[in-house]
Amino acid sequence: MPLRQRLENLPVGQKLLAALLVLLTTVLLVANLTFISAAYWISQESMAPQALQTIGRLLANPSLAQRAVGSPQEAEALLEELNGYSPLRAAAIYDAQGERLAQLQHGDRLKMPARFDSIESWRSTEFRSTQLVPLPNAGHLLLVASSELPVAFYTGTLTASLGILVFSVLLWLVIARQIKRLITQPIYRLEELSRQVTREENYALRAGRGNHDEIGSLAEAFNTMLSRIEAREQQLKRARDESQAAYDQAQGLAEETRHTNRKLELEVQVRSKIEKKLTGFQNYLNSIIDSMPSALIALDEQLYVTQWNQEASALSGTPLDEALNQPIFLAFAPLKPFLPQLKTTVEQHTVAKIERVTWVKDD
Repeated sequence: MPLRQRLENLPVGQKLLAALLVLLTTVLLVANLTFISAAYWISQESMAPQALQTIGRLLANPSLAQRAVGSPQEAEALLEELNGYSPLRAAAIYDAQGERLAQLQHGDRLKMPARFDSIESWRSTEFRSTQLVPLPNAGHLLLVASSELPVAFYTGTLTASLGILVFSVLLWLVIARQIKRLITQPIYRLEELSRQVTREENYALRAGRGNHDEIGSLAEAFNTMLSRIEAREQQLKRARDESQAAYDQAQGLAEETRHTNRKLELEVQVRSKIEKKLTGFQNYLNSIIDSMPSALIALDEQLYVTQWNQEASALSGTPLDEALNQPIFLAFAPLKPFLPQLKTTVEQHTVAKIERVTWVKDD
């Protein structure tokens, strides 16, 4: 897996700690490099020239300079006295004729000019600080400053760097603890709450409000979402309960309907049997009535004909199909004068007897 993808898959807290560690390391490195560069620049631009000037003034003492330009041995002896000066990288003494009498080297040997006439051209190509000191008796002393910082500087820089590193690590630990308390732990609690809600399907759980920051706003939004889900769940539960109740009621109605249908089927069967028997009995009764030697007429409460036998047809001359459901005074005209007696009989449910009725038929 590439490093970038691994960094992207790290938790938020570890990303912040890694970014903080990189930031502290970068600041430490930049600070050390800046400090060393500044010290080197100060050494080259200020300290080394000042040291060379001090050494030059010291050697420009007439008592010392007279001995230095006298012979190469004296010049070597004088330069040996400068061997203990750490800012000095190289030195050379030139006599009055411009010849180099002696030279001093610290570290790798430098190509010093052999004659005084070549000093100016050599100095134009030399990046180190140089100092040309005139000596009595027309001699000259050429001093070259060292470009290297003293060991004490590196030791002090290393000590300061270690101190800054220790302080940075302690600061990183303190900030890491605060990040864990303020960012990582609230996110972990919110993640654990979401897992618990998913696992238990308990939407009544709520996250702590916490601080008034983005994580707190996220927790509030999560609580709002849980509240809406809980309300939706309750609505769905009520809908399921109502659906179950409606289903149970429908099942009961269906069972009652099936029971009622069975009862209706039985009643239809019984009614069919009764109707068959009544139809047979009616036919039997009609046969008896039709076979009677007397006219038999039945009326309803409105005096409409409901029963009419053959003898009634013979006496009135009105067929059965014309007489049924007709007023009696139309079906049997001779009974029209007796309508009041018929009404009284129907209303009072009494028997009225008329001895003799006569009418004209076929002349």
